[in-house]
Amino acid sequence: MPEIHVVNKKDRLNSLWKISKCYGVSFQELKKLNPSFKGRIPQYWVNNGDKVILPQKKTNAQDAGRCIQACPIRYFVRIIVGPATGVTSRGACLDVYRFAGPSELADIGYYLDVEDKADSVMTHEVVPVDGTLRYSAGEQKSVVEVNADKFKNVKNVYIWATPMVAAFFHAGLHGDLAVGRIKLPRSVAVELPVKNHPQTGVSVPKGSRELVFDVGILKSAVRYMLEEIIKNSHSTDIPTSAWGWRDRAQEKRVWDYKWYVNKVWADKIRLGNYGKAVDSGAFSNFHYGYVAAAGGNSRDWTRRFSDWGQVFSSGSWDPPEDTFAVESGFDLFVANNGPITESVEMVELPGDLFAGGMTVPVSTPMHQVIRKDLTRSDFEKFLLEYQNIFDALRDKPAK
Repeated sequence: MPEIHVVNKKDRLNSLWKISKCYGVSFQELKKLNPSFKGRIPQYWVNNGDKVILPQKKTNAQDAGRCIQACPIRYFVRIIVGPATGVTSRGACLDVYRFAGPSELADIGYYLDVEDKADSVMTHEVVPVDGTLRYSAGEQKSVVEVNADKFKNVKNVYIWATPMVAAFFHAGLHGDLAVGRIKLPRSVAVELPVKNHPQTGVSVPKGSRELVFDVGILKSAVRYMLEEIIKNSHSTDIPTSAWGWRDRAQEKRVWDYKWYVNKVWADKIRLGNYGKAVDSGAFSNFHYGYVAAAGGNSRDWTRRFSDWGQVFSSGSWDPPEDTFAVESGFDLFVANNGPITESVEMVELPGDLFAGGMTVPVSTPMHQVIRKDLTRSDFEKFLLEYQNIFDALRDKPAK
C-alpha cells in the first residue's frame, strides 16, 4: 500500500513541490504518481483535503530527514469523556448516578482557556464555545488542532453539556463533586509525543505533541431530580398528612433531596454553561410541590405545611424563593394533568428517561395519573425562573 499524505491547509504545503521537499522525495516521481494535479491552476497545486500518493521509498537517507525541518510540527488537544465510576471522598457511589445507555445522548461543549480565568460556581459567566462533541454510551473523544502558541498557553479546558442532562467529575477537583461545567487545569492533563494524527491516523512530523484531558460523565442534578419527580409522582402511597410528609422528607430520609443533591452535586448547582447556579433547595421544594399535587393534596395545604415545616426546623417562615419552588411544582402537575378516557391507559414517559410506558388501571384515582408528564424543558425553565427570583431578592437593597 502506498503512503498517502492528506493535505491540511494548516501545514502550508500547497503544492506537490513543497510536499516533495517535506518528505524528501523526487518532485518528478511525485508528479508521475499524481497526474491528476497537472491540470490545476497553478499547475500541481493542491487543496485542503486532497490525498497525495507518496513514493514507497525515499530518495536517500539524507533527503528523508528534510521532513523534520520542512513540515511544520503539529499540536493537538484531545478531550476524552467516559463513564465516571467509583466512590468520592464524600462517600457517594458514582455508579448510582451513571450516565450510560445507547439511547442517552448529550451534546458536550468545550472551551480552551489561555487566560487562566478565575472560575467559581457562583460567577454568572458564560464562556465561549470552541467546539462540541456528541456523547452516547462508552467513551468519546474530540481532537482540536491548535498552533504552537496556543498549545503552549492552554491553561484550562472547560467542559459542559447542553441541555443540562450531564455533569462532569474528576477526582480531586471541585471538592470531589460532579459539576455542570467543569474546569480542568493543565496540571491534570497528560502531554504526549504524537507519531500519527489522533483522528485520521496519518503520520505527522517528528516533534508533534498532544495534551490529553480525561473527564468522567454523570447524570446532572437536573436529570436526576427529573427522574425522581416522575417516579415518585406515580407512587400509590403519597402522603396526605403532615406526619406522613415529615416521615418521608425530614433530614436524610428517602425524600430529602437537598441532602442527596448536596452529596453529589453541591449546594449550588451550575446549570451547564448558563450563567446561573441554583440553590439545591429549589430541587427539593419543587419535588415536594409536584408530588404533593400528585397525591391529591390541595395547593393551600401544600404551601401551609411547607411553611410550618420551615418554622419547626429553623424558627422562620419559608423564604419567597422556597414558596415559589413549591407552588411551581404544584402548578406544573395541575397543568399537565388530565382525565382517564379508556379502561386501560398508557402513560408515556420521556423516551430518554425510561423505556416504554406504564399501565394505569381505570380504578386509579385521577390525581395519580399524569396524561402529559413533566418534561426536561419544563423543569429547566422553572430552575432559570427560580434563579431570576433568587437573584432579584438577593440584590434588593436592605430596608
